[in-house]
Amino acid sequence: MQEGTSLKNQSYSWVVIFMIFIGCFVGAFAQYITAVFGGELMSNFNMGPVELASITTAPMLGGIILSIPAGTLADKIGIRATVTIAGIIGVVGAAMRIFADSYTMLLIASILLGFMPVFISANGAKIAFEWFDGKKLGIAMGIFMAAGTCGNAVAQAVTAHFPTWKFACTATTVLMLIGLVLCALLIRDRPKGATPPPVEHVMKNMGNCCKLPYMWVIALVMIFVMAYNITACTFMPTALNVNGMPLASAGYVASAFSFGGLFGSIFLPVIHDNLFAKQPRIGCIVYGVAAGGLLLIGWFFQGVLVTGLCGFFGCFFAIGLMSVALTAMGFIPGMKPEYMGAAGGFQNSARFLSACFVPAYVIAAIAGTNYTLLFVMCGVCGILGGISGAIVPDNHLRDTQP
Repeated sequence: MQEGTSLKNQSYSWVVIFMIFIGCFVGAFAQYITAVFGGELMSNFNMGPVELASITTAPMLGGIILSIPAGTLADKIGIRATVTIAGIIGVVGAAMRIFADSYTMLLIASILLGFMPVFISANGAKIAFEWFDGKKLGIAMGIFMAAGTCGNAVAQAVTAHFPTWKFACTATTVLMLIGLVLCALLIRDRPKGATPPPVEHVMKNMGNCCKLPYMWVIALVMIFVMAYNITACTFMPTALNVNGMPLASAGYVASAFSFGGLFGSIFLPVIHDNLFAKQPRIGCIVYGVAAGGLLLIGWFFQGVLVTGLCGFFGCFFAIGLMSVALTAMGFIPGMKPEYMGAAGGFQNSARFLSACFVPAYVIAAIAGTNYTLLFVMCGVCGILGGISGAIVPDNHLRDTQP
């Protein structure tokens, strides 16, 4: 689907992808500060654990509904205008949290806050395809995919030093405002001289995307990998603690999982393009089997070092597989440039849907407190993600220069 290749991979391309990283990063940072202030929030707003979890996941729940409209809107009015509108709504939501005096108001504010990262992440793939090709496309996709994980990790580390919830909300509002201004000023829809894709009715674009069989296969990759990642990161620390590992040590293991996903999203596409350029399907199977197998090795041979390393590389391969699959998306049969916003929104919805429902309401509901069964199911999700990825044709290096 690539046109105007000579206009891509410019120096300004990296400015644009960095702005996308910033937008997703500040949104994820603002979302996950609730984890640190959970006790204060439950006390001040008379909430239980379920209500607290709903505040944290509210932006993701909004993502299930809003990702497809976000992508199709960008196809219609452009990425820059879409991101600016969503950013303004997100900043308003962040500011509302400062003055929220009830659970309901805090929930509404959290949903609005999610507009900025949801609308940007829904269009991340579209932006990457507009500005990059060849091996640099995989790198750009990885940078975009790493933003949410990075924002989560930094939020967990930094907000512990914030004195109060309101101070944290004020700081994140300022951070999101800075992100909004930078994105509005520096993001461009496409390189100078590039021909805009034809504008079609947004629902027609979405309908055309849904008719592409490989779109559904890539959605399976998103669903299986997110189920793997969220289940492993959520339940492994608790399971290790139940089996006698000190909570602090289990926390170190959990951080290894998160950092593995962060590095995998950036570097696995580079490895993939160099080692498996001619046999990308084999690469996807290798990544899925490695992700599932390493998780089980880490569980059956428990220890801070062993489980931490296995978790790091398991998530490295799993999250990196999503970047590989999204890179391949622009080259599946029938894909056109004007579909990319809708396609990115579709895959974003699949990711959020899996993250919100599969770990808690499928895997944990079946396994209960049988953690061995839980991690076996989690490992199977990783393997199925690799198999699904192997079905998708990956032609993004064809007829391009490395």
